[in-house]
Amino acid sequence: MLLGVGDDAALVAEPPAGLRAATLSVRPRPGEAPDALARRLVEGALERLRETGASPAWATLALTLAEPDEARIAALGAALGAAAEAAGIAIVGGDTTHGPTRLTLTVLGPVAPAPAPGPDGPA
Repeated sequence: MLLGVGDDAALVAEPPAGLRAATLSVRPRPGEAPDALARRLVEGALERLRETGASPAWATLALTLAEPDEARIAALGAALGAAAEAAGIAIVGGDTTHGPTRLTLTVLGPVAPAPAPGPDGPA
C-alpha cells in the first residue's frame, strides 16, 4: 500500500503480473457474534480469491446497516480488523450505506508471475 486510508481513498501499487479481486457478500445470521461474522466474511472472500490464483493483500468493505448501532459497529469493526490482520490483509477502504444489513468484502491481491519458459519450452 502506497497511501493508507484517508479522504475516501487508498493507493496501492499494481503488481507486475496483475491484480485479481474476489467479492463475498453476507448477511448476519440471527444471534451471530461479530467475531464469527467477521471470520465467515473474511475466510469466504479469501477462499474465492485464492481460487483465482492470487495471493490476498488488500480489502475494501461495504457495510450496509438498517439501523445504526454504535456498540455493534464498534464490535464488528474490531472483529473485522482482527480477522483481516490474522489473514495478512489490510482493509484499505470501503463505504457505508443505509438499507438491509449486509457486509460485502472485496479482497484484492497479486497474481504470481508465470514461470519463464525453460530450454524445452513452457513448463
